[in-house]
Amino acid sequence: MADRSGDAGPGDRHVVGCAQAGLPWAAWIAFQLDRSGQRTAMARLDRPLGASPAEVLRGLLGEPGRIPLVLDDWCAG
Repeated sequence: MADRSGDAGPGDRHVVGCAQAGLPWAAWIAFQLDRSGQRTAMARLDRPLGASPAEVLRGLLGEPGRIPLVLDDWCAG
């Protein structure tokens, strides 16, 4: 897993991941990060039939930058 420790600088990128139900919160978080000068991207977490939440979340590990996640009941399985 990539090292995501340390302070974020203005050039760092944040990928805000969320399931559909968490989209309003994820959009607000991305807005706040953008306002503070951080670069952001949204990643909607759609779980294919039969895939576990862990499998879907593992897919985000290849994304560069920090990854704040907005989690809800969807993650409970």
